[in-house]
Amino acid sequence: MAEELDLDELEAARLLLDASAEGDPEAWGRPLWECGMLRFHQERRFMLDCMRLLIEIVADDEIEETMQSAFAELVEKVVYLVPEPGKVRNEKIVPKCTQAMQAVRQGLQSHVERMTAKTMLAQANLLTKVGEQQEVYEFVRVSMVEQHELLSVILCAAIEKRHADVRDFKDFLAILKRADKYDHLLGKLLHVPTLESEG
Repeated sequence: MAEELDLDELEAARLLLDASAEGDPEAWGRPLWECGMLRFHQERRFMLDCMRLLIEIVADDEIEETMQSAFAELVEKVVYLVPEPGKVRNEKIVPKCTQAMQAVRQGLQSHVERMTAKTMLAQANLLTKVGEQQEVYEFVRVSMVEQHELLSVILCAAIEKRHADVRDFKDFLAILKRADKYDHLLGKLLHVPTLESEG
């Protein structure tokens, strides 16, 4: 599973232990390693969705001012990675989102290629149970697309809040120039509505 998800083996072990402890194989009727993969993508999607919701709460003018202010402080620290006064933080949200989106696109490409190879082997009667894995494959594919879209929303919100510089845009344009496969994901980013326009 660590190789499949390009994960550190300790993190892969943690996912498998969590899946086993919470009875995922029995609940989902899947092998433990598949449950670990599903849990990995669920955790990432839920974390990104929480970040999106925090951003939307801060942008909602109908929320009480004191609560909105508290959430704004949290978003600055946890989502936009703004360092506290007098401290330096090497991580920046825009490059981090860009790198994560690139990793998702590469992961999606590898995922589709692996499933295509398995399907070809199944057609040649060299591999069985591909049909049973199809649901997991589709769940992972959809989850990765959703993760990319959530990262796009977070990236756009960060740019609106002036957390980007010229280098970030140059790096993003360089990625666009290199895109040849699955560039429809990048096309979606260019049409992501801003939070203000949604409100």
